[in-house]
Amino acid sequence: MRTFLLYLGMLLSPSVWAAHAYAQFGDIKYPEGFSHFSYVNPIAPKGGEIVMVSPSRASSFDKYNPFTLKGTAPPGLGSLMLETLLTGNSDEPTTAYGLLAEDVSVAKDKLSVTFRLNPLARFHNGDPVLALDVKYSFDRITSKEAAPQFRTYFSEVARWWWSRSGKFASISNAPMRNCR
Repeated sequence: MRTFLLYLGMLLSPSVWAAHAYAQFGDIKYPEGFSHFSYVNPIAPKGGEIVMVSPSRASSFDKYNPFTLKGTAPPGLGSLMLETLLTGNSDEPTTAYGLLAEDVSVAKDKLSVTFRLNPLARFHNGDPVLALDVKYSFDRITSKEAAPQFRTYFSEVARWWWSRSGKFASISNAPMRNCR
């Protein structure tokens, strides 16, 4: 019965577009498996020290969570310590390439998207990043503990689901139909 339902679901599901990147407009510049963006020097010297000056006058901090209202996070903390499913680049302003996600599938009606996580994606301790981890992060950033702008930004997400294997995470703003 499950096999029948799986096949039925595949037949009735809308067509999707899938690739290693998503371009809102135009073509994708870099091929699948590219090693670096063209403006990056892959043989740049390693090591040394970086001194970053805050673009604001805030020179102190009292929290490490940049998503909450209370307190001041260090400038640039989010971009230096956190990873996203997709990442933009300086060459293509409307294109995002897989970072934690290996593949992104967008439904033809553009109301839902499925991310296949990169099996090489790991936490600092070596544990793999699973779809349940992505779901947990999404739930935290849209919770009452987080700043309200994130709930507003993601307010059109109607449902969220993930595969039991931990490899796929999907979001949709399509109306719920017999989903849990």
